[in-house]
Amino acid sequence: MELKKLWEIILRRKWIIIQAFILIFAVILIGTLLKTPTYRAECHIVIEQQGTQEALLRSIGLEQVSEILFTMNLGQKSSLVAVEMMKIVTKPILDEVVREMDLKNDRGEYVAGPNLVVTNPTFFWYPLWGIMVKPHKQSNVMVILGFSPEPQQAIDFCNTLTRVYIQADIQLKHKETTEAALFAEEQSIKAKADWNEAKRTFKEFQETEGLVDFDVESQILISRIAELHAEQNIIELSVKEAEKYGDVVSDPYQIGGQVLSNAGQISQLKTTLSQLESDLESQLTKYTGNHPTIIALRQQIADLEDKLIIEKQIVEESGSARYEVIEGQINDYKRRLNEFPEKLYTLAQLSLQADTYQALFEMLLDMKYRLNITKAMQISNLSVIEYAWKAKVFSPNIEFNLIMALVLGLVVGFGLAFLVEYLDDTIKDGESIQTQFGIPLIGTIPLVTKKENQFLDISDTSGSRRELHFLNEAYNIMSYNIKLGSIDNPVKHIMITSAAPGEGKTSISSNLGIVMARKGKRVVVIDSDFLRPNIYKIFGVSNDKGLTNVLLGEDTIDDVIQATSTEGLYVITTGPKPPSSALLFESQQMKNFIKELELKFDFIIFDTPPILTINDPVILSSYVDKTILVIAANEVSRQVIKQGIATLNKSNDNLLGAVINKFHTEGSHYYYYYYYYHSPDDSGNGFKKFLYDSLALVGIRKKRKRRRRTQRKVPMES
Repeated sequence: MELKKLWEIILRRKWIIIQAFILIFAVILIGTLLKTPTYRAECHIVIEQQGTQEALLRSIGLEQVSEILFTMNLGQKSSLVAVEMMKIVTKPILDEVVREMDLKNDRGEYVAGPNLVVTNPTFFWYPLWGIMVKPHKQSNVMVILGFSPEPQQAIDFCNTLTRVYIQADIQLKHKETTEAALFAEEQSIKAKADWNEAKRTFKEFQETEGLVDFDVESQILISRIAELHAEQNIIELSVKEAEKYGDVVSDPYQIGGQVLSNAGQISQLKTTLSQLESDLESQLTKYTGNHPTIIALRQQIADLEDKLIIEKQIVEESGSARYEVIEGQINDYKRRLNEFPEKLYTLAQLSLQADTYQALFEMLLDMKYRLNITKAMQISNLSVIEYAWKAKVFSPNIEFNLIMALVLGLVVGFGLAFLVEYLDDTIKDGESIQTQFGIPLIGTIPLVTKKENQFLDISDTSGSRRELHFLNEAYNIMSYNIKLGSIDNPVKHIMITSAAPGEGKTSISSNLGIVMARKGKRVVVIDSDFLRPNIYKIFGVSNDKGLTNVLLGEDTIDDVIQATSTEGLYVITTGPKPPSSALLFESQQMKNFIKELELKFDFIIFDTPPILTINDPVILSSYVDKTILVIAANEVSRQVIKQGIATLNKSNDNLLGAVINKFHTEGSHYYYYYYYYHSPDDSGNGFKKFLYDSLALVGIRKKRKRRRRTQRKVPMES
C-alpha cells in the first residue's frame, strides 16, 4: 500500500486512533495509580568452586581429602549455579522458610512452601508475594529476590531463605563425615579392647612358661605379620562400613572417609548421584512422573548407578587381589615362625596378635582424629556478598507503564483504524468509482458541517462567500463535467438519483440548478420523489400543486411552476401524492410534459427517489438524456452501489457518471486549498503561518469569529 494511501487512512480514521489511545492510556494510568505497590529486596550468594575448607585441609597435611573435595566441586563446574538454583527452591528448604517466618493462611495453617516461588514477575495485576531465584550474568552468583506488599517482609524473604539454605548445605556436608567418624570411634573401642585382651594373654603365657624374650629375627617376623594383619583388617572394616550404611559402592582402600588409595572417581560419582536424587525429589513437587524432565532425571540416575557398579567391580577385584597377596605373605612368615621351638612359637603368636590389635587401634585413632578435623573445617562453599537491607518499589513501574501505555495505545489505535478501514466496504473517493465500477466521476461535493448551510441559495454576504466558495466551486466543476461529458450530444435534461436514501441527491439537484441559473440559463428543478418530497422545503415554496396535477391534466405547467430567489431558477414540486406514481411515469402525459418543458427551459433537472426503493427512477431514466448517480462517501457499501448501477443499466445506457457527495476533505489537498482560501488575512507570516498550514493538512484549522448575519434558515435533507 502506498504511503499516501496510508496517510489518507490515518486522517480518515484519526478519531478512532485518538479515542483508542486515550482509552488505553487512561486505563493503564488509572490502574498504575490505584495498584497496590510491590516491594522487592535482593541479596547475592557466591558459589565457590574451591572453598576455604580445601585450603585448610592442605595446610594441615590432609591433601588427599582436599583433592577429593576439589574433584567433587570440579565435576559441578559446568552447571554449578543451575544445580544450586534447583536445590534452593526444593520443598524442604521452602517449608523451613515458612516455619521460621511463621507464614500462615486464613485457616491458621502453614502455607505450602512451593507456593512461595514467584514464576513470572513481568506482567501481573496483583501484588507479588514470594521468592524468586535467578543467576547473575556470567558469574557463579545466585540472586535471591523477595517480593511482598510490605517492605520488611520482602527483606525477610531474602535473608531467611539465604540463611536456611546455607545451614542446610553445611548440615548435609557434615552428615557423611559425622557418620564415618562415629563408625571409626566404635571400631577403635573394639580394637582397644582386643588389644588389651591380647596383651593380658601374652603376659600370662610369658609368666606361666617362664619365657622372658626371644631372638631378634622372631621379633621382625612377628612385627611384619602384625602389619599385614592390620592391613587386612582395614579392608574388612571398609566392607563392614559399606554394609552398615548401605553404600551403593565401597572402596576397600577407604574407611570412614580416610583415603588409602586413589578413590576420587568413585567419590565424584557418589556426589553426582546424590545431587541427581535431590533434583528428582525437587522436580517431583512440580511435575508428574510422566513429565519429560522426570523421565530424563531417572534415566541419568540409572546410568550413573550402572557406572558405579562397574567401578565397584574394578575396585573389588583390585582389593581382592591385594587381600590374597597379603594372605600369601602372612602364610610365608608364619611358616618361618613354625621353625622356632613350640613355646617360642606360641609366644610369638600371642605377641603377633597383640601387635596386630595395637596397630589397628592406632590407625583407627589417627583416622578418627583426621575425620574430626575434617568435620570442624568443613564449611559451606556458599557465601553471602551482602544480606538484603533495603526494599525498593518494584511495581508499579510508572515510567515503564506510561511508555507501555503510549506504545500500546498507538498500536491498538492504528490497528483498530486499519481494521475498520479493512472492514469498511463503502466508497471513499472518486478513484474507487472509476476503478471498481468503470463509470466516470462527474464531481466531488465536500461534506458541509452543521454550522454551515449546504445550499448555495443564501444571502450574499462577505462571510458566506468565504464559507461557500469551496462548495460553489465543486458544483461549477460538476456542471462543467456534465457539459464536457455530453459535448457530442448536448444534454437538455438529466435525472439525479441514488442507490439508497439519505445520500444527498436533493441537495445536489438544488445546488446544481442554482449554479446553472447563475450562468444565465433558465433552469427548472422538478421534484419527482413522491415518497419524500423536499424541494418545496428547500426553496420555501408551496406544495399544494405540482407534478401530480400536471400529469393528471388538472393544471398546466404554468399553473404549477414556481420561481425562486435565484434569477432564472424555477421549481415544480410533487404536489399531492398519487395512488400509483409508476402509472403516472409510464403515461403519455409524462412524455408530453418533458417535451413541453424543453420548449420553456434551457436545462431540466429531475430529482427522483432512490433507485433501489421504487421503480420510478428506472421508468424516468428512459425519458431523459442522461442520468447521474449520487454516492455518499463512507455511507453506502460497494455492493449496494453495484446493484444500483446494474438496475440502471438494465433499462437504458444513459448513465453519465457518478457524483461523490459528503466527501471528507480533511487531510486532503482539497481541504488545504479550502483552508487557504478561508484563512484570515492576519494569519501572519513565518512560523505562525507555517503552523496553520501544517495543521490544515491534518484537518485542523484555526478557529475564528464568525460574523453575525441575518440569513434565511432553510431545512436540510437528512
